[in-house]
Amino acid sequence: MFLNYAVRRYYFSKYLHSQLSCIVWDSLPALLVMTMMMMMMMMMGAPLAAGSQPTADGGAACHLDDGFSYSGANVFGDNKRNTNSTATAGDCCALCQHYAGAGCVFYQFGEPDSDAESASCSGDPSVCCRLKTAEAWTSRTLRSGAQSGSIKPLPPPPPPPPPDLNGSVVVFSAGLGGVPNYRIPAIVQTTGSPPALVAFAEARNGSDPTASRIAVRTSTDAGETWSAVTFAAGSLNSTASRAACAKDNFTNCRVGNPAAVFDAASGGVVLAYAVRGFGDGEDAIGNGISISADGTTWGKPMDVSVGFTGKLGGAGMPGPGTALLLEGGPKKGRLLVPSYHPYAYSEVTVSDDSGATWRTTNQTFGGMAEGALTQLPNGSVLMSMRRSPQLHALGRAVAVSNDGGNTFGPISFGGPLGDPMCQGSIVSFGGATYFSNPAAITSRSHLTIKKSTDNTATWGKSLMVEAGNSEGYSCLVKGAIQGGAGGKASTEGGLLYEADDGSIKFVRFPLSLE
Repeated sequence: MFLNYAVRRYYFSKYLHSQLSCIVWDSLPALLVMTMMMMMMMMMGAPLAAGSQPTADGGAACHLDDGFSYSGANVFGDNKRNTNSTATAGDCCALCQHYAGAGCVFYQFGEPDSDAESASCSGDPSVCCRLKTAEAWTSRTLRSGAQSGSIKPLPPPPPPPPPDLNGSVVVFSAGLGGVPNYRIPAIVQTTGSPPALVAFAEARNGSDPTASRIAVRTSTDAGETWSAVTFAAGSLNSTASRAACAKDNFTNCRVGNPAAVFDAASGGVVLAYAVRGFGDGEDAIGNGISISADGTTWGKPMDVSVGFTGKLGGAGMPGPGTALLLEGGPKKGRLLVPSYHPYAYSEVTVSDDSGATWRTTNQTFGGMAEGALTQLPNGSVLMSMRRSPQLHALGRAVAVSNDGGNTFGPISFGGPLGDPMCQGSIVSFGGATYFSNPAAITSRSHLTIKKSTDNTATWGKSLMVEAGNSEGYSCLVKGAIQGGAGGKASTEGGLLYEADDGSIKFVRFPLSLE
């Protein structure tokens, strides 16, 4: 009987709702009809008014968000403005759990007239569940196979993520310098007077295959302001450029994948990049090096394609991000550039004469891409790599060299936790190692900087830069930011990163990560 009463009441309320929606409100007969129907609803047991109304057992009624209190056997569903007939059973169940956490208790799920009533949140989600009150609980008639009891409330919500790191400055954005869009950041810091930050990005007209030039901007005030955009290498698509590029696979070709390092002995900023033709989707056909004392003017590009060709042949894609200058050990002064052949293998190219000549080592790293190199405080060289999609579950790949990059040990997996198969950046200075990447598993979100003080055996403190989803690439500045007050080194690091609004931004962060 109790259930029959609840069903009648529920379907009458739906009928009332449909009738009220059809009333012409400015007519007197309509008002009389509405008044009569409201009186009939009250006689059948309308919801109690908002407030702490007592239930049959003297307890407080369950308060819902729409301002009413419900007691008895009220159906909790779309006629109460909380779900609709298109909601899934899962949505309905979550809604019940939400109110259970607010003190509401339920005993029944699914359609009241279903033969398969259970606590599974199955059935028509427009009905969803019934409130458990003393009246409803003691008066209910359970059908065969029905279950009673309260559902588990939702766990407390997680704390909100910390706000994005303050003080970011847009360096590259769509339309700057007439470029439709930018991607793939790289950044270095010079030691000149004044010190300068030199930021790079691919100048594009859409997706990866459209990269044509390496854009450059510089800052001499610790990243507060930036120069006008210029281009270190590359060419726009034109008849003359296509002809010149086809002639020697280098001159006036398109370029991409910047990897940069500052080496005073080499003449300043050393920029390595992939050379590409003008074919649709064309991969690297060669490699180039451009050098600048301060990032403002650039020397003639050097064709280093032969030196960057490894034992398996073909040009690789440098970096992207930072290259490496060894500052200690038997190979002090060596330059190293990581390159990759997309998801086939990675390799390392070195120069022992300040960039005049280059050679690629004989070791390859199968299934790896987008490597980043750093010399750890203990003198060893670590290569951190993005792994292929087939190795997704294994985490980030790392390999270590104890002979200055001539040979590396076996690949191990793990490294900083959280790696959604994306590029990452790693630098070491001041006795610590810093790593940046999206600290998520399935999305390129929560861009985070991590710090290790024990040669990456463990990663301690971390600092989130931005919570939103982005393309995910980033590049750390090697060394504390120079050029602050009085031109002295600060206690801050720097990061150039792809932001969630599509731009490339620079931000300073405390080296303590606190």
